Amino acid sequence: GRARLPHVIFLNRLEKIRSEIERFPSSGPFIRPVDKRKFPHYYEKISDPIDLQTIRDKNQKCKYKTADAFLREFLLMKNNAEKFNGISNPLALEANRIYEHVKQVIETNREELTEMEDALQAMNAGGNNRINNKKKKITGTKLMKQQQGTSSSAAVPSESGMIDGMAVGD
Repeated sequence: GRARLPHVIFLNRLEKIRSEIERFPSSGPFIRPVDKRKFPHYYEKISDPIDLQTIRDKNQKCKYKTADAFLREFLLMKNNAEKFNGISNPLALEANRIYEHVKQVIETNREELTEMEDALQAMNAGGNNRINNKKKKITGTKLMKQQQGTSSSAAVPSESGMIDGMAVGD
């Protein structure tokens, strides 16, 4: 089903990392976008704002194709906090701790994440449109029958065969 598709596995893994950060006791100021009414000058000084809610929303829309692209959002969050508050401000220091934690989690799980990225890239290269995939399967089945001269029960390798056996870890 859908839960075994490469993009779903990958975005679930990134969401696990993001939601872990959201549970940090000191993550409160980073959970939602900065309130324009409380900090009217924030958006004058910060041209590319980011927060944990926005990261979640972008992840749900499959905007991150790599763990490094995901990590760059946390670097942006750190840089924004330093730029607006000053490098030694407690919010900037917490943003740095968050970034370093996400970086460490990604590095610790680099092999697993790279396998997911490769599966995602393979899926995207093959097209993730269901209609196109059905056409490919039908075409693939016909091609196999022609090549093998077999009956209609010719086995067609699953497009997700590469990831079915992949341990995603939890």
